[in-house]
Amino acid sequence: MENEIITLANQVLELLTNYIGFVVAVRNSSQDKPRRKSSKKKKKKH
Repeated sequence: MENEIITLANQVLELLTNYIGFVVAVRNSSQDKPRRKSSKKKKKKH
Protein backbone atom coordinates (compact mmCIF):
# COMPACT_ATOMS: atom_id res chain seq x y z
CA MET A 1 0.00 0.00 0.00
CA GLU A 2 2.73 2.48 0.95
CA ASN A 3 4.54 1.98 -2.35
CA GLU A 4 1.33 2.62 -4.30
CA ILE A 5 0.66 5.80 -2.31
CA ILE A 6 4.23 7.01 -2.93
CA THR A 7 3.95 6.39 -6.67
CA LEU A 8 0.59 8.18 -6.76
CA ALA A 9 2.05 11.11 -4.82
CA ASN A 10 4.99 11.29 -7.23
CA GLN A 11 2.64 11.28 -10.22
CA VAL A 12 0.53 14.05 -8.67
CA LEU A 13 3.67 16.09 -7.93
CA GLU A 14 4.83 15.70 -11.54
CA LEU A 15 1.42 16.79 -12.83
CA LEU A 16 1.41 19.79 -10.47
CA THR A 17 4.92 20.87 -11.47
CA ASN A 18 4.06 20.54 -15.17
CA TYR A 19 0.81 22.48 -14.69
CA ILE A 20 2.49 25.20 -12.64
CA GLY A 21 5.26 25.56 -15.22
CA PHE A 22 2.66 25.83 -17.97
CA VAL A 23 0.63 28.43 -16.07
CA VAL A 24 3.74 30.47 -15.29
CA ALA A 25 4.81 30.40 -18.94
CA VAL A 26 1.34 31.50 -20.07
CA ARG A 27 1.24 34.30 -17.49
CA ASN A 28 4.71 35.53 -18.47
CA SER A 29 3.83 35.57 -22.18
CA SER A 30 0.46 37.26 -21.58
CA GLN A 31 1.88 39.84 -19.14
CA ASP A 32 4.65 41.04 -21.48
CA LYS A 33 2.45 43.73 -23.08
CA PRO A 34 0.74 45.00 -19.88
CA ARG A 35 4.13 45.29 -18.18
CA ARG A 36 5.41 47.57 -20.96
CA LYS A 37 2.31 49.77 -20.63
CA SER A 38 2.64 49.99 -16.86
CA SER A 39 6.34 50.87 -17.16
CA LYS A 40 5.43 53.78 -19.45
CA LYS A 41 2.95 55.02 -16.84
CA LYS A 42 5.61 54.82 -14.14
CA LYS A 43 8.01 56.94 -16.23
CA LYS A 44 5.55 59.87 -16.17
CA LYS A 45 6.49 62.14 -13.28
CA HIS A 46 4.09 64.77 -11.98
